[in-house]
Formats: sequence, structure tokens, C-alpha cells
Amino acid sequence: MLLAGLSTGNTIGLSVVAALFVGFALVSSFVVPRRVPDFPGEKGIGVFAIVCVVLFAAQLTAVIVFGVEKDEKPAHAAPAQAHAATRALSAQRVGK
Repeated sequence: MLLAGLSTGNTIGLSVVAALFVGFALVSSFVVPRRVPDFPGEKGIGVFAIVCVVLFAAQLTAVIVFGVEKDEKPAHAAPAQAHAATRALSAQRVGK
């Protein structure tokens, strides 16, 4: 899963924004139309469109901000440590 590479804080941030977006979509598509059959109607279409655009922008911003992975150690660090361990082992064998 791609979220496994993110820190806990970043995963929570993405999840919260996604939950708000999905929650709004579900409520505005299932709950509100049952109570107000004319939803969003002529008066509410502007507000509905603005909320949709704001939530969409919030989700994109959350992906850009929270979707960064942790920095990894340089690749050349691990072989250097392994080489030092090999030299130490060789020195011990030569000394015996």
C-alpha cells in the first residue's frame, strides 16, 4: 500500500481530508436529496459548486503537502559499513 511509506502524521492528514470529501459527497448525494427533492435547486447551486471546488482543492493540496515520503539514507553508506566490517573480520583472521 502506498500509504505505508508515509509518516503517521501525513497518513492521518490525508485520511482526514479524504474522509471530509467522501463524507460530503455521500451526504450531498444520498441524505440531502431525500429531505429536499429540489436539491441543490436554483438558490443553492452556487454554494454547492463552491463547496465542491473548495473540497477538491483541499484534497489536491493535502496530497501535495502530506504525500511526501521520508528521506532515505544515501545508498553509498551501507556498502561502506559492510566494507569496514569485512576489513575488521580480515584483520582478526590475520592476527590469529
